[in-house]
Amino acid sequence: EQLTGLAAVGYSEQGSLEGIAAEASIMANLYELHYSKQYSSLYEFVSKDGWFEGATDYIDTGYTLGGEPVQEEWKAVVKSVLVDGKRTLPGYVDEHVAAKSTAYIETNGSKYYDLSQIKDRNNYISHVTIVHQKKYDSYIYYGHVADSTDPFGYTSEEARARIGEFHYNFDGTAVGSSGSTMDIGFTTNFEGLYMILSNYNWENFLSHNIIYLICGMILSALKIVLHGIFYVRMLIIGGIIAIIPAIIVINAFMKIKGNKGIFKKWFILYLECLFYRPLIQIIYRIFANNRNKSVEENPFYIMFVAIVIIIITIIYIKKIFRDFRKKEIVSGEDED
Repeated sequence: EQLTGLAAVGYSEQGSLEGIAAEASIMANLYELHYSKQYSSLYEFVSKDGWFEGATDYIDTGYTLGGEPVQEEWKAVVKSVLVDGKRTLPGYVDEHVAAKSTAYIETNGSKYYDLSQIKDRNNYISHVTIVHQKKYDSYIYYGHVADSTDPFGYTSEEARARIGEFHYNFDGTAVGSSGSTMDIGFTTNFEGLYMILSNYNWENFLSHNIIYLICGMILSALKIVLHGIFYVRMLIIGGIIAIIPAIIVINAFMKIKGNKGIFKKWFILYLECLFYRPLIQIIYRIFANNRNKSVEENPFYIMFVAIVIIIITIIYIKKIFRDFRKKEIVSGEDED
Protein backbone atom coordinates (compact mmCIF):
# COMPACT_ATOMS: atom_id res chain seq x y z
CA GLU A 1 0.00 0.00 0.00
CA GLN A 2 1.41 3.38 -1.01
CA LEU A 3 0.39 5.18 2.18
CA THR A 4 2.26 2.59 4.24
CA GLY A 5 5.47 3.04 2.28
CA LEU A 6 5.33 6.83 2.31
CA ALA A 7 4.55 6.86 6.04
CA ALA A 8 7.58 4.63 6.67
CA VAL A 9 9.76 7.08 4.75
CA GLY A 10 8.32 10.07 6.59
CA TYR A 11 8.81 8.63 10.06
CA SER A 12 12.32 7.41 9.24
CA GLU A 13 13.25 10.90 8.09
CA GLN A 14 11.69 12.97 10.91
CA GLY A 15 10.53 10.71 13.74
CA SER A 16 7.21 12.30 14.78
CA LEU A 17 3.68 12.87 13.55
CA GLU A 18 4.40 16.54 12.81
CA GLY A 19 7.59 15.42 11.10
CA ILE A 20 5.70 12.93 8.94
CA ALA A 21 3.32 15.70 7.86
CA ALA A 22 6.25 17.95 6.96
CA GLU A 23 8.03 15.16 5.08
CA ALA A 24 4.88 14.31 3.12
CA SER A 25 4.51 18.01 2.32
CA ILE A 26 8.05 18.30 1.01
CA MET A 27 7.50 15.16 -1.07
CA ALA A 28 4.61 16.91 -2.80
CA ASN A 29 6.54 20.17 -3.14
CA LEU A 30 9.60 18.50 -4.64
CA TYR A 31 7.53 16.52 -7.10
CA GLU A 32 5.62 19.59 -8.29
CA LEU A 33 8.62 21.93 -8.39
CA HIS A 34 11.33 19.69 -9.81
CA TYR A 35 10.41 16.09 -10.62
CA SER A 36 6.98 15.88 -12.29
CA LYS A 37 8.56 15.58 -15.75
CA GLN A 38 10.89 12.75 -14.70
CA TYR A 39 8.39 10.57 -12.87
CA SER A 40 4.78 9.72 -13.56
CA SER A 41 3.70 10.00 -9.93
CA LEU A 42 4.84 11.25 -6.55
CA TYR A 43 5.08 7.66 -5.31
CA GLU A 44 7.41 6.72 -8.16
CA PHE A 45 9.57 9.77 -7.42
CA VAL A 46 9.92 8.97 -3.71
CA SER A 47 10.59 5.27 -4.27
CA LYS A 48 13.06 5.55 -7.16
CA ASP A 49 14.82 8.91 -7.19
CA GLY A 50 17.09 8.58 -4.16
CA TRP A 51 16.30 12.02 -2.73
CA PHE A 52 14.95 10.33 0.41
CA GLU A 53 17.76 8.13 1.69
CA GLY A 54 16.72 4.51 2.20
CA ALA A 55 13.23 5.12 0.81
CA THR A 56 13.28 2.01 -1.39
CA ASP A 57 13.92 -0.26 1.62
CA TYR A 58 11.25 1.42 3.75
CA ILE A 59 8.69 1.19 0.97
CA ASP A 60 9.51 -2.43 0.12
CA THR A 61 9.39 -3.64 3.73
CA GLY A 62 6.86 -1.26 5.26
CA TYR A 63 9.20 -0.81 8.23
CA THR A 64 11.03 2.30 9.41
CA LEU A 65 14.75 2.92 9.83
CA GLY A 66 14.47 1.67 13.41
CA GLY A 67 12.59 -1.47 12.38
CA GLU A 68 9.19 -0.27 13.56
CA PRO A 69 6.06 -1.25 11.64
CA VAL A 70 3.96 1.57 10.22
CA GLN A 71 1.13 2.66 12.48
CA GLU A 72 -2.33 3.68 11.31
CA GLU A 73 -2.00 7.21 12.67
CA TRP A 74 1.11 7.72 10.54
CA LYS A 75 -0.81 6.70 7.45
CA ALA A 76 -3.65 9.03 8.44
CA VAL A 77 -1.19 11.94 8.55
CA VAL A 78 0.17 11.10 5.09
CA LYS A 79 -3.39 10.81 3.77
CA SER A 80 -4.30 14.22 5.21
CA VAL A 81 -1.36 15.83 3.42
CA LEU A 82 -1.25 14.00 0.09
CA VAL A 83 -4.89 13.02 -0.43
CA ASP A 84 -6.75 15.81 1.36
CA GLY A 85 -4.18 18.43 0.33
CA LYS A 86 -3.40 19.79 3.80
CA ARG A 87 0.32 20.40 3.45
CA THR A 88 2.00 21.74 6.57
CA LEU A 89 4.70 23.55 4.59
CA PRO A 90 4.29 26.29 1.97
CA GLY A 91 4.65 25.01 -1.58
CA TYR A 92 8.08 26.56 -2.12
CA VAL A 93 9.82 24.67 0.73
CA ASP A 94 11.93 22.03 -1.01
CA GLU A 95 14.92 21.15 1.16
CA HIS A 96 16.05 19.89 4.56
CA VAL A 97 19.24 18.35 5.89
CA ALA A 98 20.33 16.56 9.05
CA ALA A 99 22.82 18.29 11.33
CA LYS A 100 25.50 15.68 10.60
CA SER A 101 25.25 16.48 6.88
CA THR A 102 25.51 20.24 7.41
CA ALA A 103 28.85 21.94 6.76
CA TYR A 104 27.88 25.14 8.56
CA ILE A 105 25.06 27.64 8.94
CA GLU A 106 25.31 31.40 8.43
CA THR A 107 23.10 33.99 10.12
CA ASN A 108 23.61 37.71 9.57
CA GLY A 109 27.27 37.20 8.80
CA SER A 110 27.98 34.84 11.72
CA LYS A 111 29.05 31.33 10.75
CA TYR A 112 28.54 28.28 12.95
CA TYR A 113 30.58 25.16 12.19
CA ASP A 114 30.40 23.15 15.40
CA LEU A 115 27.76 20.41 15.50
CA SER A 116 26.34 21.73 18.77
CA GLN A 117 26.01 25.19 17.20
CA ILE A 118 24.32 23.73 14.13
CA LYS A 119 21.82 21.95 16.38
CA ASP A 120 21.16 25.09 18.45
CA ARG A 121 17.95 26.58 17.11
CA ASN A 122 18.79 29.95 18.62
CA ASN A 123 21.30 30.34 15.79
CA TYR A 124 18.55 30.17 13.16
CA ILE A 125 16.38 33.01 11.85
CA SER A 126 13.60 32.24 9.40
CA HIS A 127 14.24 33.53 5.85
CA VAL A 128 17.67 34.85 6.94
CA THR A 129 19.86 31.89 7.89
CA ILE A 130 21.69 30.11 5.07
CA VAL A 131 22.20 26.36 5.58
CA HIS A 132 25.32 25.08 3.80
CA GLN A 133 25.24 21.35 3.13
CA LYS A 134 28.34 19.16 2.88
CA LYS A 135 27.35 17.47 -0.38
CA TYR A 136 24.65 19.63 -1.94
CA ASP A 137 23.77 23.27 -2.54
CA SER A 138 22.94 25.68 0.25
CA TYR A 139 19.40 26.77 1.00
CA ILE A 140 17.52 29.45 2.93
CA TYR A 141 16.15 28.41 6.30
CA TYR A 142 12.36 28.30 6.68
CA GLY A 143 11.89 26.65 10.07
CA HIS A 144 11.87 23.58 12.30
CA VAL A 145 8.34 22.24 12.22
CA ALA A 146 8.70 20.07 15.34
CA ASP A 147 11.20 19.24 18.08
CA SER A 148 12.65 16.28 16.21
CA THR A 149 12.76 17.62 12.67
CA ASP A 150 15.56 18.84 10.45
CA PRO A 151 15.74 22.52 9.52
CA PHE A 152 13.47 22.89 6.50
CA GLY A 153 14.13 25.52 3.85
CA TYR A 154 13.96 26.53 0.22
CA THR A 155 16.29 27.01 -2.72
CA SER A 156 14.43 29.66 -4.70
CA GLU A 157 13.24 33.12 -3.73
CA GLU A 158 11.36 33.20 -7.04
CA ALA A 159 9.33 30.15 -6.00
CA ARG A 160 8.55 31.78 -2.65
CA ALA A 161 7.37 34.97 -4.35
CA ARG A 162 5.32 33.03 -6.88
CA ILE A 163 3.70 30.46 -4.61
CA GLY A 164 3.09 32.38 -1.40
CA GLU A 165 2.92 31.28 2.23
CA PHE A 166 -0.31 29.29 2.25
CA HIS A 167 -0.21 26.00 4.19
CA TYR A 168 -1.99 24.24 7.05
CA ASN A 169 -1.08 23.87 10.69
CA PHE A 170 -0.86 20.30 11.94
CA ASP A 171 -4.32 20.70 13.48
CA GLY A 172 -5.78 21.44 10.04
CA THR A 173 -6.24 25.21 10.29
CA ALA A 174 -5.21 27.21 7.24
CA VAL A 175 -2.31 29.68 7.48
CA GLY A 176 -0.99 32.39 5.17
CA SER A 177 -2.00 33.57 1.75
CA SER A 178 -1.74 31.92 -1.64
CA GLY A 179 -1.81 35.29 -3.38
CA SER A 180 0.89 34.87 -5.99
CA THR A 181 3.00 37.71 -7.30
CA MET A 182 3.36 36.01 -10.67
CA ASP A 183 1.11 34.51 -13.31
CA ILE A 184 1.33 33.28 -16.87
CA GLY A 185 0.07 36.50 -18.49
CA PHE A 186 1.70 39.82 -19.26
CA THR A 187 0.99 40.92 -15.70
CA THR A 188 3.82 38.70 -14.41
CA ASN A 189 5.13 40.73 -11.50
CA PHE A 190 8.90 40.49 -11.92
CA GLU A 191 9.23 44.03 -10.58
CA GLY A 192 7.48 42.86 -7.41
CA LEU A 193 9.81 39.87 -7.22
CA TYR A 194 12.85 42.12 -7.42
CA MET A 195 11.45 44.42 -4.75
CA ILE A 196 11.08 41.37 -2.48
CA LEU A 197 14.60 40.13 -3.26
CA SER A 198 16.04 43.60 -2.65
CA ASN A 199 14.94 43.40 1.00
CA TYR A 200 16.95 40.28 1.74
CA ASN A 201 19.86 40.64 4.21
CA TRP A 202 21.08 44.16 3.35
CA GLU A 203 24.09 43.86 5.65
CA ASN A 204 25.68 41.10 3.59
CA PHE A 205 24.21 41.66 0.13
CA LEU A 206 24.16 45.46 -0.23
CA SER A 207 25.32 45.74 -3.86
CA HIS A 208 23.23 42.73 -4.86
CA ASN A 209 20.09 44.25 -3.33
CA ILE A 210 20.71 47.67 -4.89
CA ILE A 211 20.82 46.02 -8.32
CA TYR A 212 17.52 44.24 -7.61
CA LEU A 213 15.97 47.50 -6.38
CA ILE A 214 17.06 49.45 -9.47
CA CYS A 215 15.85 46.69 -11.80
CA GLY A 216 12.51 46.58 -10.00
CA MET A 217 12.06 50.34 -10.37
CA ILE A 218 13.00 50.25 -14.07
CA LEU A 219 10.57 47.42 -14.75
CA SER A 220 7.82 49.27 -12.88
CA ALA A 221 8.39 52.37 -15.00
CA LEU A 222 8.48 50.32 -18.21
CA LYS A 223 5.23 48.59 -17.35
CA ILE A 224 3.52 51.94 -16.63
CA VAL A 225 4.63 53.25 -20.04
CA LEU A 226 3.54 50.07 -21.80
CA HIS A 227 0.12 50.10 -20.19
CA GLY A 228 -0.21 53.76 -21.25
CA ILE A 229 0.60 52.77 -24.82
CA PHE A 230 -1.88 49.91 -24.59
CA TYR A 231 -4.56 52.36 -23.42
CA VAL A 232 -3.90 54.73 -26.35
CA ARG A 233 -3.89 51.72 -28.66
CA MET A 234 -7.36 50.73 -27.48
CA LEU A 235 -8.64 54.29 -27.99
CA ILE A 236 -7.34 54.27 -31.58
CA ILE A 237 -8.86 50.85 -32.29
CA GLY A 238 -12.18 51.93 -30.79
CA GLY A 239 -12.10 55.21 -32.71
CA ILE A 240 -11.45 53.47 -36.03
CA ILE A 241 -14.30 51.05 -35.40
CA ALA A 242 -16.60 53.99 -34.58
CA ILE A 243 -15.81 55.97 -37.75
CA ILE A 244 -15.43 53.05 -40.17
CA PRO A 245 -18.73 53.90 -41.96
CA ALA A 246 -17.47 57.44 -42.62
CA ILE A 247 -14.11 56.07 -43.81
CA ILE A 248 -15.87 53.78 -46.27
CA VAL A 249 -18.01 56.65 -47.66
CA ILE A 250 -15.03 59.03 -48.01
CA ASN A 251 -12.98 56.26 -49.60
CA ALA A 252 -15.70 55.70 -52.20
CA PHE A 253 -15.94 59.43 -53.11
CA MET A 254 -12.16 59.69 -53.46
CA LYS A 255 -12.07 56.74 -55.85
CA ILE A 256 -14.89 58.24 -57.90
CA LYS A 257 -12.79 61.40 -58.31
CA GLY A 258 -9.80 59.33 -59.42
CA ASN A 259 -7.80 59.60 -56.23
CA LYS A 260 -6.37 56.76 -54.20
CA GLY A 261 -8.70 55.83 -51.37
CA ILE A 262 -7.93 56.18 -47.68
CA PHE A 263 -9.38 52.85 -46.56
CA LYS A 264 -6.09 50.96 -46.89
CA LYS A 265 -4.24 53.50 -44.72
CA TRP A 266 -6.78 53.27 -41.91
CA PHE A 267 -7.00 49.49 -42.20
CA ILE A 268 -3.20 49.18 -41.84
CA LEU A 269 -3.29 51.49 -38.80
CA TYR A 270 -6.00 49.30 -37.29
CA LEU A 271 -3.98 46.10 -37.83
CA GLU A 272 -0.76 47.63 -36.50
CA CYS A 273 -2.50 48.76 -33.32
CA LEU A 274 -4.31 45.44 -33.01
CA PHE A 275 -1.18 43.28 -33.17
CA TYR A 276 1.19 45.43 -31.07
CA ARG A 277 0.15 44.09 -27.67
CA PRO A 278 0.14 40.39 -28.69
CA LEU A 279 3.62 40.93 -30.16
CA ILE A 280 4.95 42.32 -26.86
CA GLN A 281 3.21 39.55 -24.91
CA ILE A 282 4.75 36.83 -27.07
CA ILE A 283 8.24 38.29 -26.63
CA TYR A 284 7.70 38.64 -22.89
CA ARG A 285 6.44 35.09 -22.48
CA ILE A 286 9.17 33.47 -24.56
CA PHE A 287 12.10 35.32 -23.03
CA ALA A 288 10.84 36.04 -19.50
CA ASN A 289 7.92 33.92 -18.28
CA ASN A 290 9.47 30.63 -19.42
CA ARG A 291 12.81 31.43 -17.78
CA ASN A 292 11.92 32.25 -14.19
CA LYS A 293 15.20 30.83 -12.85
CA SER A 294 17.25 33.01 -15.19
CA VAL A 295 15.20 36.05 -14.24
CA GLU A 296 15.66 35.45 -10.51
CA GLU A 297 19.41 34.77 -10.59
CA ASN A 298 20.38 37.40 -13.16
CA PRO A 299 18.39 40.65 -13.10
CA PHE A 300 20.44 41.90 -16.05
CA TYR A 301 18.73 39.23 -18.15
CA ILE A 302 15.30 40.81 -17.67
CA MET A 303 16.90 44.20 -18.33
CA PHE A 304 18.00 42.83 -21.71
CA VAL A 305 14.43 41.70 -22.38
CA ALA A 306 13.16 45.15 -21.36
CA ILE A 307 15.62 46.84 -23.75
CA VAL A 308 14.46 44.57 -26.59
CA ILE A 309 10.84 45.51 -25.86
CA ILE A 310 11.72 49.23 -25.76
CA ILE A 311 13.56 49.03 -29.11
CA ILE A 312 10.71 47.10 -30.74
CA THR A 313 8.18 49.60 -29.36
CA ILE A 314 10.12 52.60 -30.72
CA ILE A 315 10.50 50.99 -34.15
CA TYR A 316 6.85 49.95 -34.17
CA ILE A 317 5.55 53.42 -33.24
CA LYS A 318 7.80 55.07 -35.84
CA LYS A 319 6.49 52.68 -38.47
CA ILE A 320 2.88 53.47 -37.54
CA PHE A 321 3.46 57.23 -37.87
CA ARG A 322 5.42 56.79 -41.09
CA ASP A 323 2.78 54.57 -42.69
CA PHE A 324 -0.12 56.79 -41.66
CA ARG A 325 1.49 60.11 -42.65
CA LYS A 326 2.89 58.84 -45.94
CA LYS A 327 1.62 60.93 -48.85
CA GLU A 328 -0.31 59.01 -51.44
CA ILE A 329 0.46 59.38 -55.13
CA VAL A 330 -2.54 60.64 -57.05
CA SER A 331 -3.48 58.05 -59.62
CA GLY A 332 -6.39 57.31 -61.85
CA GLU A 333 -5.84 53.61 -61.35
CA ASP A 334 -7.81 51.77 -58.72
CA GLU A 335 -5.20 50.10 -56.58
CA ASP A 336 -7.50 49.18 -53.69
